[in-house]
Amino acid sequence: MLKIHPFLLDIPKMSEQQWNDLLNARTEFIMEYRPGEPGPSHQVQREFISQIPELRDHVAFWLLYDDDAHCVGYCTISHPKPENPDYAANKDRIYVEPVVLARYRRQGVGTQLLPLIVNHAQKVDATWIQWDTKFESGFRFSEKIGATEAGRQRTNRLTVDQLDWEMMQRWVDEGRSRNPDVELVRFVNLPVAGLIDPICELITDINRNQPSDDLEGISFTLTSEEFISENKRLKERKVERVIICTREPDDTLSGMTDMFYSESQPTHANVRLTGVRREYQNRGLGRLLKAAMMLDMRERYPKVSFVDTNNFNNNRPMLNINDRMGFELFEQFVFYKVRLHDLAAKVDSTSSNHIANTQA
Repeated sequence: MLKIHPFLLDIPKMSEQQWNDLLNARTEFIMEYRPGEPGPSHQVQREFISQIPELRDHVAFWLLYDDDAHCVGYCTISHPKPENPDYAANKDRIYVEPVVLARYRRQGVGTQLLPLIVNHAQKVDATWIQWDTKFESGFRFSEKIGATEAGRQRTNRLTVDQLDWEMMQRWVDEGRSRNPDVELVRFVNLPVAGLIDPICELITDINRNQPSDDLEGISFTLTSEEFISENKRLKERKVERVIICTREPDDTLSGMTDMFYSESQPTHANVRLTGVRREYQNRGLGRLLKAAMMLDMRERYPKVSFVDTNNFNNNRPMLNINDRMGFELFEQFVFYKVRLHDLAAKVDSTSSNHIANTQA
């Protein structure tokens, strides 16, 4: 067994050696996670990590070292801050991201992390522990420790040069024909002041009504203050978030889609959230929004070759639209969860067996 030594980071006070260890580990993992694709630079990653203390969740960040001070991976645990608007709904679960670099796997690192995870969950009074993985080793380990599958989410990828642009224009024309009084509103990052509260209410509504399988603690309320802060962080990272909304004759925002674009990765774009309020569905607004975004992207971001989007596997309406556009399965994530008391009992049992074997 490879003995590990977790080191809890204080992000604002990290040394250059710690930054180097963390960024090298993250880059190695990203290259494994997305082989053959350009990864973010150390500068981009550092800017992103530096902003973590400003987020709505408290994120505990450990670097994992072996006896020879080699970094073998890292582990993050997220839990909502008391000021998080969804604290009451989400406080019963922590979200864990353990990363063990490929060459150090199958040497007991995951098992050694379990007491750390259990202790942190107990410290914040969480009931559930939750995580996701797309690797076979992650599936096996999750089942080994008694976790249950909570949901599946897929990343679908669109190859832009294979998109049927005539169909996109047809979807826009049909959507406008069926909804002649509906206006398309486009903005990048922040809208005019009068739209900030309405867009936050729309994003909150769509998130709350999207299928999410059996995951715990995923309630999401977007406040205007957080929306403004988030867009400030995007601007600092030179990321453009394009949002296109449908606005009804009474000025209600009925649906939206967004796309994230960065000059640091000009051939890739990500569509994060697409949805229509339930009372405005079945009018072709979803297709209108998706097609309008693609036409807008072709005009303004011609370097984009691939577009990724994530959906839970049971979100059939959105998956049907994506399938018709030509999105194809790129990767599959499985979410797992386990009750704290069940994992704590397993950790205690493992520790007892280890002591007994040592004494024998």
